[in-house]
Amino acid sequence: MRHYLSPCMAAMIVVAVSCAPKGDAVKSEPTKVDLRDEEPITEVSANDSEMSAAIAKARSTLPAFYARLKHPGPGETDFSLKVKFTEGEDTEHIWVSELQGPPGKMTGTINDTPEYVHSLKLGQRVPIPGDKISDWLYILNGKMVGNATLRALFKTMTPDQVKEAKGMLADP
Repeated sequence: MRHYLSPCMAAMIVVAVSCAPKGDAVKSEPTKVDLRDEEPITEVSANDSEMSAAIAKARSTLPAFYARLKHPGPGETDFSLKVKFTEGEDTEHIWVSELQGPPGKMTGTINDTPEYVHSLKLGQRVPIPGDKISDWLYILNGKMVGNATLRALFKTMTPDQVKEAKGMLADP
């Protein structure tokens, strides 16, 4: 079975950017940043120990993620889950956003164009089975919190890509 993961840089991430000069009270609208053209999906072996550890870490911290999702603090936005979808012999881990409902009955919107699971489409609403969650993230003041699987992909990236990715993380 083949597993495919996209680094969060390749996922559609909503990042608030402000074009207003400092001191202005004007808030800009969130801008969707899609870096898919720059970062291809990475094929990862189902036996990759670093990725398995990253997924286990993310899953073990889901209760903290759900607490933040339920009661976001100042600057906490854009909560997303990476969900494992399988079609035939292919498994793809895809970011899902616009989360609604409690854990176990949660739904969300496919936030990336699936490359291998062709039954899914960008923008499609899907149920999120708890046992299929492989990662989580949210944005805190413009930086990503979570995204343990991105760190496991550093070994597949160039030094410049790792530097860019670490710059996007709240805790590199």
